[in-house]
Amino acid sequence: MERKHRIVSEVELIVIDRDVRLHRSEFISTLELLLEERNCGRVLGSGRSIVCDESLVVEIGAYDKSATESAIETACANANVADHYTSWD
Repeated sequence: MERKHRIVSEVELIVIDRDVRLHRSEFISTLELLLEERNCGRVLGSGRSIVCDESLVVEIGAYDKSATESAIETACANANVADHYTSWD
């Protein structure tokens, strides 16, 4: 079986203002599911920001930038995230 090599870009999603009822694990699993369904990337890791305790940082390996951005927007909209930003490598 021949393996396909894809170019992966790393993106850091920082969720700044989120609903206090939102559990990190729920958000991450929703995001992972969306990335898998769209075949555009995968979650590499997650944790809290060292700058602000309330913010959540998610590292994503993306194969397709526009599809990954769409998955991020959908996950944030579903979780009622008011403020977030992404930083692409």
